[in-house]
Amino acid sequence: MQAFWWGGKIDLENPKIISVYDALKPKLGENFTLGYERGCDWSATNETAIIREGDPRTERLNMTLMESSDPTNWKAAIKLASESDVVIAALGENPTLCREARQRKGIRLPGDQERFLKELIATGKPVVLMMFGGRPRVIDEVEAGCAAILQAWYPGEEGGNAVADILLGNVNPSGKLCVSYPKTESEELYCYNNGVSQEKIAYPFDFGLSYTSFEYSGMNVPATAQTTDDFIEISCRVKNTGMRKGVEIVQLYLSPESSQSLKPIQLKGFARVNLKPGESKRVSFKVSPQQMAYYVNGKWTIDDGAYKFKIGASSSDIRLESSCQLIGKKLQMEHRNVLFAVQDIQP
Repeated sequence: MQAFWWGGKIDLENPKIISVYDALKPKLGENFTLGYERGCDWSATNETAIIREGDPRTERLNMTLMESSDPTNWKAAIKLASESDVVIAALGENPTLCREARQRKGIRLPGDQERFLKELIATGKPVVLMMFGGRPRVIDEVEAGCAAILQAWYPGEEGGNAVADILLGNVNPSGKLCVSYPKTESEELYCYNNGVSQEKIAYPFDFGLSYTSFEYSGMNVPATAQTTDDFIEISCRVKNTGMRKGVEIVQLYLSPESSQSLKPIQLKGFARVNLKPGESKRVSFKVSPQQMAYYVNGKWTIDDGAYKFKIGASSSDIRLESSCQLIGKKLQMEHRNVLFAVQDIQP
């Protein structure tokens, strides 16, 4: 970013960027041998960001396309992969292609990366795909061939250490997707709260895996509530049923059963629950009726009627659900003061 906007010499030590390779070396120990080859560029000559003709920043843009001074050697990388027990493929985009005011013709892995990844998979060795960048990508042709996929986004200066700890199991991943991952490059608007067909989604909103497993039970929802209530309390119990300690992101969604003015499903709250193997905790949400309001004619409006509360591990992995009848007169407000439910976690 410094080279693009201001030019000048870049100090590689300030800030010091920790790569995944540099982070893995001291963490692996004596029983591992770590190899490295830069198999292909992350981009190609036809994969450039669009800059208006004559823009003085074009020269600096071309300079930033050279992300690494390491030479590329496709054959050496495939040979190294074929001789290894596990292959870690670090692919994706950097800010030259993916940030504000950047535009591409598609959202697959740019350049020859997808073809390169297919050849890595063809070695028959387990391939862990790590994707860096700021957007989801269509990976339908390579997904099934990967032993694991880690969406690293732009992880920051210490991102290499964070990714390495997840790869080695030092940290149990608990992140959830903040967007829906499409299956195709179709130019459609995908948003979970519109009730998008799962046939079009590779990974749904709020999806994320863990090295352990979680069980949901005992959902409590009041049968009725008043439109004038301060809050509606909803709770459930979550248990770690695996062998590793972990963090589950318990998600609360709302679906209207009678109102046609609200989205089919909407996230209304979430809670991070730390659980040891075999441990369970009760998670409670205090939902304000204001969270059931919709905006029309310059007012926020709360309708009476039936609403379904859903608790799950993602927008499409709903584990528990129960209905509540909201009773009382329709309310209208100038403003909403509550957007997310207050959560509480107890043994």
